[in-house]
Amino acid sequence: MTHFFKFFLITLFAIAILLGAPILYFSAAIGAIDLPWLTGVAADELASSRPDHSERDRLRQRISEELQSANRFDVTLSEDEVNRILVGELAGVGRLTNARIDLEPQGGRFRARLAGRVAIPIDASFSFVLDDGRVRLDLDAVSIGYLPLPSFALDPADWLFNHVGGVNQILSARGDARLSELRSGNAALRIAGYRDEQAGEISGAELASVLSYASGDIPIPRARAARE
Repeated sequence: MTHFFKFFLITLFAIAILLGAPILYFSAAIGAIDLPWLTGVAADELASSRPDHSERDRLRQRISEELQSANRFDVTLSEDEVNRILVGELAGVGRLTNARIDLEPQGGRFRARLAGRVAIPIDASFSFVLDDGRVRLDLDAVSIGYLPLPSFALDPADWLFNHVGGVNQILSARGDARLSELRSGNAALRIAGYRDEQAGEISGAELASVLSYASGDIPIPRARAARE
């Protein structure tokens, strides 16, 4: 019986190590805990990472020039151009490396790796959705470390993907660019749209609030003194 309990405890300890070690490493790889001795990635080094907005700004300039001349824009980006923007924007997310998008009809496939001594692959397929002139990226499937993400976890992943991607912010600094067409395929991405004249303007409610400011709070100018 004693041998049985020893074998049971050893087996239990081995299972705990086999299950706990990958969970601990993954938690450190995504930054939930800081264990540089385990991952080989120090948090202070990641904090010094900065995004490179040069490719994003170049796209914004192209869109802005077309909007100024015709209030509309129609831009086609090659897959390489899309990936240069992606790499620049993700440069500040030091835990992600080797990020790449492969364009497919009305969507694409995103691949990257979590940095560390043992790189963890991330693979996601997504589709484009136009919603009132804005882009939304819907994740169809995600796998991390070759394990598929369960369906209930796709909604939080959707939010994170859109937040990190920031597609609408990439297109226009002022937020006045609205999309009317978005097509991908054949290693290219076509985006067409127009300027939203209402973007950035004060709303009717805000204007009414400003105009209703109490006139009694404004001091009345005093008359000039009779003598200097």
